[in-house]
Amino acid sequence: MEIGKRIKKIRQDKSMKQEEFGVTLGVNRQAISRLESGRQVVDQDILSHLWEKFQVSPHWVITGEDLGSAQEN
Repeated sequence: MEIGKRIKKIRQDKSMKQEEFGVTLGVNRQAISRLESGRQVVDQDILSHLWEKFQVSPHWVITGEDLGSAQEN
């Protein structure tokens, strides 16, 4: 599973629409759409927000591997 699909999985697992998810992460709906489709590279700010808001490991978002240090959402 690629990064965009993992980001989409996080959002869907939280039953959030792109707009709501974007607000939580500090970006707009279009940015979420671009992230999920792979047209935008995930940056450190997004990874930090995913960790802070949802306890999703940045390592898992990037690699798909769970290190056991965070819940895989």
